[in-house]
Amino acid sequence: MRLQRLADGFHKRLILELATATYDSTGIIYQNEVLLSRSAFYPFRDPLRGCYADVLLLRTEIDKLQVRWYTGSKRGRYISWSNRQPAASAWSRDLLDPEKRTLRLLQAYLWGVPQWMKTVQTVRDKVGKLSKYVQGFRRQAGCEPFVEKPLPSPLSFELPRTPSELTSYEKWLCEILGMAYLSDGWGRLVRLHLKNGQVEAVSSGADGVWGTTDDMAVVVKTAATKIPVEKRR
Repeated sequence: MRLQRLADGFHKRLILELATATYDSTGIIYQNEVLLSRSAFYPFRDPLRGCYADVLLLRTEIDKLQVRWYTGSKRGRYISWSNRQPAASAWSRDLLDPEKRTLRLLQAYLWGVPQWMKTVQTVRDKVGKLSKYVQGFRRQAGCEPFVEKPLPSPLSFELPRTPSELTSYEKWLCEILGMAYLSDGWGRLVRLHLKNGQVEAVSSGADGVWGTTDDMAVVVKTAATKIPVEKRR
């Protein structure tokens, strides 16, 4: 029982570290454990289940100063939350402004394949030791260990240059983020376009209506170089 509780404790901390590290790196806020576990940032294939607890939970609250993440375990009606929150810096407050966060997200969506691969690896590296603790305690406690989730395979281009590559890039990004679609700071759909040798990411802005004066856009020149793709045996 003690080892099971320890395993869950390390696992809950892992969830918090993943959520905050992803937010720090990308500006993306995962508001529950299901969305986080679908992303490439989470290092295990399995959903977020506890060893002792019936289920482990992640909850997000956003106020005027910062994002707060809570994690806990639920057995029947009992919920116990522990709190970890990032510092209320000017940078974190900027991310909570929907317009500023939208700008950051639009820029991030156009980072390109190598930068996104590096970002996923960076976030995983930050929680690597915790991941090993979670696995180790689960084995000692006789719980089923998690299966490691492989890193996403890179695409054969850095940024899309053709309509078909644009479709592949957007789908690839959604798979990495574990989302149905790319969203802005208001949670609305972001559109990607190819335009005169450039890639454009567009948000409908605060009013949510396309083609109005508050629409936001970021444009990046399409890269001509290719990146190597590992051959699978």
